[in-house]
Amino acid sequence: MAVPKKVKKKLKLFGFYSLIVFLVLIILMLFNVPVGKIILIAIMMGIATVSKLYKHFIGISIGFELITPVVIIFAYTLNPLFTIVAAVLMVVVSEFISGQVYTNNMIAQIIIYVFIVFFVFVFKSFGFIGLANSMIVLRNVALWLSMVIPGFVDPIRATIATLPNIFINGFIVSTLGVVLVNVLA
Repeated sequence: MAVPKKVKKKLKLFGFYSLIVFLVLIILMLFNVPVGKIILIAIMMGIATVSKLYKHFIGISIGFELITPVVIIFAYTLNPLFTIVAAVLMVVVSEFISGQVYTNNMIAQIIIYVFIVFFVFVFKSFGFIGLANSMIVLRNVALWLSMVIPGFVDPIRATIATLPNIFINGFIVSTLGVVLVNVLA
């Protein structure tokens, strides 16, 4: 009995995602992270990765994504190298899940997240909320500029995604982010 192509495709996709999760867990174990934290990190990465799924159905970004707060929390509490790897994985997988893979946007996001990890690592001695909110604004301004100036996205669409993102992620890091930082620290 032959396996239908649609089922094969879904199985390959599931296998790919499982491999990513497995690799992340192995990396965490190499950094001697306790099992409870590994589970929390995996859950946070999973939720952040699927947070852009709505774009698959409505076709436009409304500014909701959870990768930024997760990257900032990881950069503040975990190893910078791991945070960069996690950020790249979350961006790439979330773009595929959202059904809208734009290479320019994906590369811009990855570069911006690398800089955010660097800034958070350097300025870690400052308070979490102020630093996190600054990084959220930095991320949004940098992404807006990198998409609008070359003409990849029109300014109105970019602004529709940017402004809500600043407020949504600012609220998340100011409330839930503080709790997660204390748990992961």
